[in-house]
Amino acid sequence: MKMATSELSMGPLIFHWPAEQKRDFWFRMADEAPVDTVYLGETICSKRTPFFDDPHLSEVATRLQRAGKKVVWSTLSEVMIKRDRKIVADTCAQEDMAVEANDASALFHLSGKPHRIGQALNVYNEETMQFLTSKGATHFCLAPELPQDSLAVLSRSAKRLGVGLEVQVFGRVS
Repeated sequence: MKMATSELSMGPLIFHWPAEQKRDFWFRMADEAPVDTVYLGETICSKRTPFFDDPHLSEVATRLQRAGKKVVWSTLSEVMIKRDRKIVADTCAQEDMAVEANDASALFHLSGKPHRIGQALNVYNEETMQFLTSKGATHFCLAPELPQDSLAVLSRSAKRLGVGLEVQVFGRVS
């Protein structure tokens, strides 16, 4: 029997650190961490994006890629105002790297294009996973509150659909 491939991913940074501290953290992840995939982008609050995303995000992404890491752009997880919608639309317009949808508003922009589903978009059953896959989802990060039985069912569904699956194993949820 063939074993499934396991990889280690680092989710988006949820802490509100100063821009230079955040940049230096991601540089260390590029240089030192044995992770395969790194999720970048502001997922918590759009008011924080000008302080890090504008001056540092592309530099961090380049450094991570040079270190052999896959980089995925993550969208906001709560879209409330016009500025938030613009940030999500701009993130989803990225052509150079994969995008992770963390709010249903991102699905409007990503429909028909390959994308990932973040844990903030609640995928609790096979039907939801199948529907999102039909719209272009290639990878799912499941909600941390799912019980083991549900994880098993969704794992089988992901395998049948040929999509990737992630679960959070360490760190804060919010």
